[in-house]
Amino acid sequence: MNRKIAMVVSSVLGLATTAVLLPSQPAEAAVECVSGTVTRNAQGRITQCQLARSWRFAQRMVPQNSKPTVEFVCRGQQSISFHPTGAIAACTLDRPIAIEQSGIRDQCSAGRQIYFTEQGLLQLPNWCR
Repeated sequence: MNRKIAMVVSSVLGLATTAVLLPSQPAEAAVECVSGTVTRNAQGRITQCQLARSWRFAQRMVPQNSKPTVEFVCRGQQSISFHPTGAIAACTLDRPIAIEQSGIRDQCSAGRQIYFTEQGLLQLPNWCR
């Protein structure tokens, strides 16, 4: 049995839903974890769990504005971790992705771990490992 946690979503072409995360919103509140896999900190926030299914979310690339955003898909049945603030810390990428930051293009393959800062931004330059 899966434990459902509320999700803030926006429609993407009417075909799928994508959680749009802002640094002020805890990502941990938007995921669905497999029951019995949830680890919490002393404040009761989720620090790690196993995703029940693939989780799609859009993340801002820079803190100054709301664009550009990049869509990420974390692989279901894999571990996802969160910072004490509730922001996503790391997950396993379900699909390959390419990003552009300050004119520099970079990419990450499916199955690799992607990492985020406590502010909810990609942990550059070592965001894909």
